[in-house]
Amino acid sequence: MFAVWSEFAGFLTYLCAVLAVLVVLVIMYGLFVLPHFRGLYSQFGTSLPRFTSVMFGGGAPLFTLLLLSAAGLLAFLCWFVFHLRRKLRQYAPMPAGYSKLPLVGPVALAYNQYLWLSYAALLRATGMSAAEALRIAGGRLPLIGVDRWEAMPKSSEPGLLNDLSLAFRLGRLDDEAQFQQEATVDSFLAALHRCRRRSRLVLTICVYYLVASYVAAMYLPIFSLGSAL
Repeated sequence: MFAVWSEFAGFLTYLCAVLAVLVVLVIMYGLFVLPHFRGLYSQFGTSLPRFTSVMFGGGAPLFTLLLLSAAGLLAFLCWFVFHLRRKLRQYAPMPAGYSKLPLVGPVALAYNQYLWLSYAALLRATGMSAAEALRIAGGRLPLIGVDRWEAMPKSSEPGLLNDLSLAFRLGRLDDEAQFQQEATVDSFLAALHRCRRRSRLVLTICVYYLVASYVAAMYLPIFSLGSAL
């Protein structure tokens, strides 16, 4: 588990550093370097390269919006990861609305399911029956459907509630609850890994595209200066 945390935190820290450096460079370039290039090109009776003009002119709002979107998504993921880690240390559930969010929703759902089975395991350790332990533990968690887990499954598809319901009717609820408690740990880690992989793909594409575009726009006036002479 700590390896997944370390990979996620390292990836987010790296992208935060890249974005911070990019923002500083863009601001410094736009304030101090670009005006000199614009004056130099105007002396030769020409204008800046079109791509540079787009990046720092008419297209600046669009690229600024993309930059702010990437920064906002990165900030949200950083907040979610550290918030989730704090909840895990406190053994406290995540709010129900988190399970509906993109990217992080499956992580919040898997985490609450893990807590449900863990709470139930603690109650079963006191001698309480598995069915009663699941009912009490489910009442303390913002999980949809946990109050109806004893009902017959509405489909034959595998799932936590369906498996528990079938085991209850077959008289094997204790064994199934113990098995699902171990399985939810793997499900939670798998959901966290998928979240890291998908967010890494989205953020890497956005950040690297912005870096490549701004670097090209910054160096293009230098490379095009010879044709302006």
